[in-house]
Amino acid sequence: MENRGNCVLTHINLIIRKLLFIMISLDLETTGIDARKYAIVSVGAVEIENPDNCFYEEIQFDLTKLIDPRALEINGFTEKNIKDPNKKNISEVLRDFVDWTKNIENVTLLAHNAWFEKSFLVENLGRKEYEKVFGIRVLDLYGTFNSYCRTNYIEIPMRDNFCGKKIGWWKTRLDCSIYWVTREPKPHNALTELKCAQKHIID
Repeated sequence: MENRGNCVLTHINLIIRKLLFIMISLDLETTGIDARKYAIVSVGAVEIENPDNCFYEEIQFDLTKLIDPRALEINGFTEKNIKDPNKKNISEVLRDFVDWTKNIENVTLLAHNAWFEKSFLVENLGRKEYEKVFGIRVLDLYGTFNSYCRTNYIEIPMRDNFCGKKIGWWKTRLDCSIYWVTREPKPHNALTELKCAQKHIID
């Protein structure tokens, strides 16, 4: 039964690998984790089939939103930097991003925490516009990582949650060590993380 399960997972993993070559790898940097309260400060994307086709723009902070200092520690932005009046606003950058996707055949989005990226895009584009451009499906990189671990007999990283139960735990730097590719440099950046994540899939 176990061997049969491994064969099924291997087959699924191969299908996913083929599909990923015609998708967009996306990463957003934000000022917090709640899309209703916090702002996007940068958008990074790479066409997986053509990694030279990249998109990266930084965004002028929306003063109606909040800032969590812990988020800025992770992404390396400062309050002065995100409030730079020379940067485009969120509407302009998302318009540029949507325009960038128009020459890509499959605009399905792949992300490290896909629900996170999707929630911010839906909040700022509006659900109707988001689904018109990107549809309703996203691919979460953790799912592919989980399948990789299972099919290669690698222990899936776990940690205790607040109730003392085990939950899956994965960071891109940890995944790098499993795939034997270059670690993501610090500070964390939208474009560098997704390029690192892309290597996980194609290597």
